[in-house]
Formats: sequence, structure tokens, C-alpha cells
Amino acid sequence: MKEKMINLITYHRAYNYGAVLQTYASVVFLKKLGYDIKIIDYTPKYLQNFGTFKNTFNQVDNKKKNIIKRSLYALIKTPSYKKLKRVFNNFVNSTFELTKTYSSIEELKSDKPIAKYYCSGSDQIWNNYYTGSFDDAFFLNFLEDKDIRISFASSFGKDKFNEKEKRYIKESLSKYSLLTVREKAGKELLDELKIMPNNILYDPTLLVDFDFWYEFARGKDINEKYILVYQLHGDSDAFDNAMKFAKKKKMKVIRIITMYHQIRTGCKNIIVPKIPEFLNLFKNAEYVFTDSFHGTVFSIVYKKKLGVRLPVRFSNRITSLLESINSNYFIIKDLDNWEKNVTDQYAFKANEKMELSKNEMVNKFIEEFSNIKKEGNK
Repeated sequence: MKEKMINLITYHRAYNYGAVLQTYASVVFLKKLGYDIKIIDYTPKYLQNFGTFKNTFNQVDNKKKNIIKRSLYALIKTPSYKKLKRVFNNFVNSTFELTKTYSSIEELKSDKPIAKYYCSGSDQIWNNYYTGSFDDAFFLNFLEDKDIRISFASSFGKDKFNEKEKRYIKESLSKYSLLTVREKAGKELLDELKIMPNNILYDPTLLVDFDFWYEFARGKDINEKYILVYQLHGDSDAFDNAMKFAKKKKMKVIRIITMYHQIRTGCKNIIVPKIPEFLNLFKNAEYVFTDSFHGTVFSIVYKKKLGVRLPVRFSNRITSLLESINSNYFIIKDLDNWEKNVTDQYAFKANEKMELSKNEMVNKFIEEFSNIKKEGNK
């Protein structure tokens, strides 16, 4: 067994820009610390079936509709999902060092991938909303007691759990040697359950050198100023706010979409750009309007004038991040007041604060991980 081998389990096949980019950042960050990283290619059935008619028909957000609407919804979305899978699978398969593919906790238990350390990665791997139950694999419940477990900026994605769920969380996470979570609400939950020690660690996309993202972003440049919209949630009005603002500023609007049915008039729609092209659109924008956590992250990384509209569900990820750098002024409550407060100066200031905060967190993580290594080598 290599003494510096880490097996990382995360949502690397979630067909989502944030999920893939946080995986990439995790690998880059941990490799820079001198570790060999393998992604555990855990692809449960709910991910294997992603984009199929049946899976789309049964999605959580679709279940309240009648059978005709559910069928139409699935028919409309299926072609878009095929393109998503093609773009993201190409990136994942060509970029990451992967273990053999596992599709269940039973397969992981019977043929455990060998490493010195096992790491629950970032993203909402501990959120049971979309899957209906916790996934044992992301809590590393396929390991033996002697195995060393850590979490790397993992996220619950929400802040309310019932007592049964809390008991499961406590039983599973008490086995970890090092716990870091992405949000304040996650730390508060661990504190409540008396699972110590634990710390907040920014999303991995914020832990790598910001210059890395400038070099990684590439694609065809747009030779005019534009407003970028990256809206993930149907209950958000990020696009509507961007269009109002664009009319006032007489600027072009570019909208990143992942579904063909999301195409809107009055703007340029870019459907499922490749991963580097996705970031290039952020890097070159004049303004960004988003309801996305990672849309917020990369706007700060690239020092953009940012307008955030909070989604109804799971907005604590964004508010926790902005509060940590005293940048709540990016949240749009009133468009005119937001415009007065969001300038280049504030964009640069948010980036500087993020750099300072992340350096403190990184140093603490390195120190605590080093202590685990010393304990493990005794």
C-alpha cells in the first residue's frame, strides 16, 4: 500500500458543473500536498440511470405532476440529458485516475479499493433530499474499523434533519479521524451531535490557487461586454433581473443552459458548454447573475460584479459563503440598490477576503491532517 494514497469518493459523475469542478479541484489540491489520488468510481443505479425516460419520470421535482405532465416532462428532458452525459463523461474519463466501477455498497465491501486514507469529498454527498435516503458509501460505511477516514469540505446541503437521521449521521461520522464541512450549518449540526473535532473548509474550487482557474478556462472569446446568466433553479428570477439590468445598460446577455427547453429569446443561449468553456464565460463576463453556489464561487474567483438571487431550497450554501467574507451585498433584494453597491472595487475586495480566509482554513487542514498521519504511523 502506498503511504500517500488517498481514495476519494464524491459526486464526480453527477453531470453538474459544480460537482465535476469541485472533484477536479480536490485532486489538484491534494496532489499539491504530495498525495496520490484515485477517485472511487462509485456509480450507483440512480446515477447510472440518469437521463433515462424512467428516471426522469420519477424525479423528485416531477412527482407532484399528473401522469401526462410527468411523461411530457421526461420526453422533453431526455435529449438534453444525453448531451450532458456525453460532455461530462468525456471530461471525467479523460481527466481523473479512477478505480474500477462500483455500483453498490455491497460491491465496495466485497472488493474494497486499497489506500492509506479514505476521503469523503465535497459537494452535497450527505444530502438525502434527492435520493430519499442517505447513501452509506458516501459516509464510508464500507470500510473496516482500522481504516483512516477523513472528510474534505463535505456538505449536508440542508440544515434540518429528523432524530432518526441525526442518529445515523452521528453513528457514521463518529468513525472519522478528521471532519471538515463546507457550511456553517454543517458545523453547527456536528457540534450539536458532539462529533469533534470539526472545522469549516471552503469548497475545493476555492482552495486551489486562483491563477489555476485563469489558466484552465479556455474557449472562444466574445468581443463585446456581456452579462452572464447561470440559473439552475426554476423558482429563481436571476434571468429576469439580468434582462432588466441589460436593458438599462444596453448590454448583451449570455445564458448558460443545460436543457434545450430552457432556451429564451432576447439573449444568446449556450447549451452545455465543455467544462473549460463554461469557466471561460465567467472569466470574460462584465457582470454575472446567478442562483448557483458554484456560479457564486467562480464569480468571486474571477472578480466579477455579481448579482445573486437565492433559491428557495438549499440557499444556506451561498449565504454561508458570502457571510464568511462579509459580501452579502451581492445578494439582490432590490435591483437599483444592488447596482449602487456592486462595483469593481467590491468585486476585488471579495476576492481578497476569500484569499485570506482560505489560507487560514488550508493551514489548519494541513496541520490537522499531519497530526492524523503521525498517529497512523505510530
